Amino acid sequence: MYKTIYLDINDIPPYLRNIGGYKGRKFEAIITSKCTLTGTNWSGGSRSRYTLVRLNDGKQGGSFGGSDAPAPWSNKVEGREIDIPIGYAVVEHDYFRGKDMGLTFYINPENATAMLPAKDDSIDNDEKAVLYYTSALKNSYGGRSNIRFAEANKDLGITVERWEKAKA
Repeated sequence: MYKTIYLDINDIPPYLRNIGGYKGRKFEAIITSKCTLTGTNWSGGSRSRYTLVRLNDGKQGGSFGGSDAPAPWSNKVEGREIDIPIGYAVVEHDYFRGKDMGLTFYINPENATAMLPAKDDSIDNDEKAVLYYTSALKNSYGGRSNIRFAEANKDLGITVERWEKAKA
C-alpha cells in the first residue's frame, strides 16, 4: 500500500503544474514503482486521464486513458498496470462527479528523494531551548503557570520576547 502526500503549489515546478490543461491548486504525490490505470471511461461524471511526464523538464511522453470507448471492457488501457520509469512520473488528472480533483503524481521511489526540499537543520539556541523545555516540562503545575518559560529564563536568561519569537 502507498501513502498519499499532499503538495503545496510551491512544491511543484511551474512546468509540471498545468499538465492536461490543469489550472488549479490541488496536487498530491504517491511514491510507487507501478501505476494501475483505472476510471479511464466517463461514468457518472467521473474519469481519469494519465500522462507520462519527464520530471526534469515536463516533456510529455504520451497519454493513457480518457477513452471515449463506449464501455470499459472495450477500453484497451482500463486496468492496465504500467511501470514508472526512473526520471518520469505518471500524472493522473482526475474528475469526480464533474469536479476537477487535481493532479496526482505517481513517482518512482528512485526519484522521490531528489524531489524533497532541501533539508535545513539550522535552528538557533533560543529555538533549541523552547524545544527542550517544552518536551521536558509541564507548562503548569501546583498553581504555577508558564513553568517552561520561567525555567528557561532562570537557567539560560532568555527573555519573553526571545522566547515568543522562538516559539513562533
